[in-house]
Amino acid sequence: MDRSAFTACLDRWLDRAAPAPDERELAIALPPALTKGWAPPEAAFRAAIRVLGQHSVVAAALAGGPATPQLHAALARPLATTILRQCLVTDPAWERMLTAVRAGLVAEPAAAPLPLAVTLALQCILNEYVWAVTPTEVAAAAALDAALHASFAPSHAAVLAAYRLIGEELWLDTGATVDPAIADLLRVMHDEPRQDRALIAGIAALDAVADPVSRAVRSQYEENPYPRWTVCAREEPQPFAGFRAAIAERYGLSVRHAAPRPRILVAGCGTGQQAIQCASQFREAEIVALDLSRPSLAYAARKTAELGLDNVTYIAGDLLDLRGPPFDYIECLGVLHHVAQPARGLSVLAENLAPGGLIYLGLYSAAARDSIAAARDLVDRHKLAPTIDGIRALRALVRSKAAMPGARAQRLAPLFGFLDFYSTSMCRDLVFHGMEHVFTPRGVAGLVAGAGLSFLGFGFAAASAAHAYAAVNPGDPLVSDPRAVAAFERAHPQAFAAMYLCLAAKPLT
Repeated sequence: MDRSAFTACLDRWLDRAAPAPDERELAIALPPALTKGWAPPEAAFRAAIRVLGQHSVVAAALAGGPATPQLHAALARPLATTILRQCLVTDPAWERMLTAVRAGLVAEPAAAPLPLAVTLALQCILNEYVWAVTPTEVAAAAALDAALHASFAPSHAAVLAAYRLIGEELWLDTGATVDPAIADLLRVMHDEPRQDRALIAGIAALDAVADPVSRAVRSQYEENPYPRWTVCAREEPQPFAGFRAAIAERYGLSVRHAAPRPRILVAGCGTGQQAIQCASQFREAEIVALDLSRPSLAYAARKTAELGLDNVTYIAGDLLDLRGPPFDYIECLGVLHHVAQPARGLSVLAENLAPGGLIYLGLYSAAARDSIAAARDLVDRHKLAPTIDGIRALRALVRSKAAMPGARAQRLAPLFGFLDFYSTSMCRDLVFHGMEHVFTPRGVAGLVAGAGLSFLGFGFAAASAAHAYAAVNPGDPLVSDPRAVAAFERAHPQAFAAMYLCLAAKPLT
């Protein structure tokens, strides 16, 4: 199956009106597609749970039934193993079920199937242990830790790793032969972090970060590199000149001749997904990826090397200190709204953009983040800290209050639709961030104009929203009228739940 065929199948598998996919077909198609970057992991997860949820034992457990050996067997099937080891669980019912399964394994570790225990541990490392933990589980995990130091057992170690990272000394002190079944777990817990620590020293840097807000933001992302990921979607390779020519034609732009090796900046690259996507799409380009957090950059550099990409340079620093040769294209998604003065940040980026260059921005929508504002109210009211305990407490409060009748529940309910709700670093970024600005469509357009850039238009993360907008605004095919976008958002408050995505250009003269 090639990429286009797989994409067509994935669209069909995700269509609730269409028959559910065949499990065997999905189990064969998904692993290579995820490895090759053909599928966003969140879409692969949604397709898989359509199938897995049809098993009677899984359906019963999702409805609140007990975690039985039959459920364990169903979760050890190839499709479930692939999805749970590589894709973040972003469904509340699945999270509740798997949390219950984990609690059962730590209560009776002697009965824990090793493959399932490893799968749960890898999922919990991916979500950074964000799932709720009861005092009974804490006590059971502590007892299991003590027992492991006395008598090592791979399945017991895997169960414990579903609650916390296990120090390398445990594996070494036992002198035990490492079971091949836990090789992936050891790689994720020990080998990869060791590689990241080694990579930090080799990361180039701009000036020392002086801005106090930038220093505070850096501290957050050094404590919680954002986001942790295993696989990411990637675009098909294409010449940058063709990409720019297509945009110029669509928006009626005059552009200068593309350089043989165009320069692209990813400002605020985090752990590298966006930089990797750019590097995969524009293989002839020189990609510079900038971020405040060295641990995030080390993670990004390791993942980039794993994929065999050699056209990315990672740099530690503040975009406010950016200077040097201009860039032909800049991507800055989810960053400027965390700068003390977004207008200043965008002006710096504009100064570093070549005349005729393009910039792709992502900025938070005030309307789409009303549920997050409600969650922030809970954080303030309950004085929750941006720690693992505070994040777990916030998630428990959201679940509890969203289940109650009333306006507050309606405000909180959209939180479950945010992918960022389902991991520690992402939930911290979503709700606990120390610096955040939100925008309106007119505010975005004004910000762009204030930086001396030409606003071209908004984009939609979801095709369904794009189609809905086109249906009610046929006279605005470029989605460039902020008033029409604002009116559409009032009718569809979650249309820009990810962010306002917009394109701008720097005039040639």
